[in-house]
Amino acid sequence: MAGDELTQRALVAAAVEATGLDDFGDDSWREGLDRLLHALHTEADLSVIGVMVARASLTGELTSRLRVIDWHRRHPEIGSASIPAPVVILGQPRTGTTILFDLLAQDPQFRVPLSWEVTAPHPPPETATYGSDPRIAEAETRLGMSEVLIPGFQAIHPSGARRGQECVAITSGDFRSLLFPTVYRVPSY
Repeated sequence: MAGDELTQRALVAAAVEATGLDDFGDDSWREGLDRLLHALHTEADLSVIGVMVARASLTGELTSRLRVIDWHRRHPEIGSASIPAPVVILGQPRTGTTILFDLLAQDPQFRVPLSWEVTAPHPPPETATYGSDPRIAEAETRLGMSEVLIPGFQAIHPSGARRGQECVAITSGDFRSLLFPTVYRVPSY
């Protein structure tokens, strides 16, 4: 594996260059990224393509984090927004949490984060273009790659840009997520 491509320094530099931003917020993400990078180097046995995919994915997580932190800094009022009576779904993987989440998302009284919003949260979606935002097609293309890379995945875990997204993707920007062991062989992570 190309060691210098998958280092915290290289990924941070790529994200800063891509955004022109350098405020990652608190350092809570660093330990998780370090653990993930160590596991990728010592356990994942990534191919050349695997390294490229990991680099792009992890740089994307950091890029998204930079943009979200910047948005919060410029709009501090969103931190005090009220979320009345949230519904929280908890459960181990493969226990039905996704189908419960999708079921609840069918009820208009619930507002769930959609996959396209989670993968590209900045800028926040606008009501006027909520159904036609170009990020929807981009997310659909990315999600479609899962079937190419992991044949049969859609049969066991249907996904789509307009489907609800659970915490595994939402927490990935802090590098404390079950997403990474799902994608890579990283048992120590």
